Amino acid sequence: MCGINAILSSKTECIKSVNDEIDFLLRRGPDVYNSLSVAFSPDIKIVFSSFVLHMRGKEIISQPIRDENKNILLWNGEIFNNLEIPPDDSDTVFILKKLSCAKTKTEFIDTFGKLHGPWAFIYWQENEKTLWFGRDIFGRRSLLWGWKNEMKLPFSISSVAVLNNGINCWEEIPATGIYSINFMENEFKISLHLWNKMPSGLIKSVGRNQLESILNLSVESESIHSPINEILNKIPPSEENLKCFSEIHNDDRKRRDLINEKNNTKDILYVLCNNPLWRNIIKDFLEVLSKAVEQRVKNHPFVCGDCLKNSTGNQNCEHASVAVLFSGGLDSTVLAVIANRYIPENVPIDLVNVAFEHERKANNRSKKNHKNDHQSSVNTNLYSFNTPDRISGITAWNELKVLYPQRKWNFVEINVTKDELKNERERYIRHLIYPLSTVIDDSIGCACWFAARGRGLLKLSETSSIFYTSPARIILVGMGADEQLAGYSRHRNKFNLLNWNGLIEEIEMEINRISSRNLGRDDRVIADHGKESRIPFLDENVVSFLNNLPIWFKANLLLPRGIGEKLLLRLLAEYLGLNSVKHLPKRAIQFGSRIAHSEDNKEKGSDICRRIK
Repeated sequence: MCGINAILSSKTECIKSVNDEIDFLLRRGPDVYNSLSVAFSPDIKIVFSSFVLHMRGKEIISQPIRDENKNILLWNGEIFNNLEIPPDDSDTVFILKKLSCAKTKTEFIDTFGKLHGPWAFIYWQENEKTLWFGRDIFGRRSLLWGWKNEMKLPFSISSVAVLNNGINCWEEIPATGIYSINFMENEFKISLHLWNKMPSGLIKSVGRNQLESILNLSVESESIHSPINEILNKIPPSEENLKCFSEIHNDDRKRRDLINEKNNTKDILYVLCNNPLWRNIIKDFLEVLSKAVEQRVKNHPFVCGDCLKNSTGNQNCEHASVAVLFSGGLDSTVLAVIANRYIPENVPIDLVNVAFEHERKANNRSKKNHKNDHQSSVNTNLYSFNTPDRISGITAWNELKVLYPQRKWNFVEINVTKDELKNERERYIRHLIYPLSTVIDDSIGCACWFAARGRGLLKLSETSSIFYTSPARIILVGMGADEQLAGYSRHRNKFNLLNWNGLIEEIEMEINRISSRNLGRDDRVIADHGKESRIPFLDENVVSFLNNLPIWFKANLLLPRGIGEKLLLRLLAEYLGLNSVKHLPKRAIQFGSRIAHSEDNKEKGSDICRRIK
């Protein structure tokens, strides 16, 4: 993880150096900082700055990195597919060599189509006097561009918005392809090489509305090959395909019996999991998801943040270097179980669980008892961190301890008071959420920021805890599962309205727009702590596998809530023996953590949030 920044300016538009700002880039990359400048005309120059978080290779590679031909690379990313990178080598050096050796523009842009993993980059191509930049097809790493007025100089590209330096308008760079600016021409023009396909695997098309805010931009005819190698399967199921479900969703009595675990009956997940066809699909899903998790928990030095600060290196570090953003829900618990396979047994795994202070609803009897002392009752008894995610998190934590007793599972209770939320939002979070501005951006951004900070209580037992801050530098997050496996309520609404074709259309839209939704925002708030988010469900091979799979293996919304949505992931949980989570319905983090209830309950998620304006 790194913070990268390039500022283009002229003599007449002098702006402050990023060094002079209250710099969020340094918080992203605290290990080493450097900058250099390139003058490409008597009047215009580019200043490149990079703030590195060392995650790959034995040695820290300072950026910007420059080769013998004066090409310059700023790289913020991880390569997870096998491109012949030795385990002890830097992927930054590898990428620079690949780009510098490209003999044609086709070779150059195709380099990015071969990369699996999250990335954002800025590259100066000296012989062509061209500045290249962009981010991966899912937009998993933040990259913004900003300008003073009408896309004229000064112009900046940055991991986060650097405010008060002459740049007053920022937007997230669309993850639609690779951009370039050629300075051999007199005018300031941006060119775009599109991905040849969208994440759903369908042919790329760009509407004017996607580019309306980008002035003087031209779309090049040559495109980049997408790293997603399978097209979304859009074939709806036949009656024969649904035969295995028929007696369940057509017979209410049998359905009640099948899902009634209290009566010790075998539920539908058990039945399907023991069907040979379904069992093979579950195993295939487990294999591809396990590979994605393995790559994300192994590709880093197994050393925690505290040991790095104390200069003890990675020798004898037995602290948690990997954490899971843990609600105790389906996605996060499955990721924790799979991560357990690939992290040494003597190393703990931190399960970070965030809860916001909220007012509990008192029952009628309580209200009558405290009628004469209402104020003190509210102040002392009605505020709580006992949120839905806290309850499910503790339940799942207890199950993990039973299933895998050899592992030390650190359950970290992160309790955020209203005052702390207000102060840290003003100090840090609102700047990181920018340029996004809605209530839901604020809620999810705040929840992820506090969770990634990891400061809270380490639960030792049901009754005792100690103060603890997670030293993990890798955070596994479950984003991407709901979009691909029909986890949201809007999927069920679309299914009820337009049946299977409507559901497929909704999933297609979700996958294609994922880069423009929240991943850049979440990267900014998590990386602010010098930590790196890794997203196994958006691994290119996982997405390709799920694209290829017929819809009824991924979800069946003829079945009740808690079974039909994310059906395949629930079956995997059944296969892994996770009884506590396999029937849990989707619960968004803003509601599970109760941040949505700690402030204005009348707000809508799409409203502009006045607290971060």
